[in-house]
Amino acid sequence: MNDVSGPNACCKLCKEDPNCMNFSYGKLKDGGYSKQCYLKRGGTLSSRHEFISSPQNIADCSCGKGELRVCH
Repeated sequence: MNDVSGPNACCKLCKEDPNCMNFSYGKLKDGGYSKQCYLKRGGTLSSRHEFISSPQNIADCSCGKGELRVCH
């Protein structure tokens, strides 16, 4: 998805999709993946520096600001 405002919004989109287990969000302002949200059905997470990736399964996570990394 393009033009997603931030990783928390990406998280909320993932939580709303019953097939989504995790996500990656393009964090660099001028990068090719800027503000793009990738909803995933599991699998490996991106470890590339231009992405913020959620835990493997976000079922028990909160999408509130600053809480994405707390829900491992």
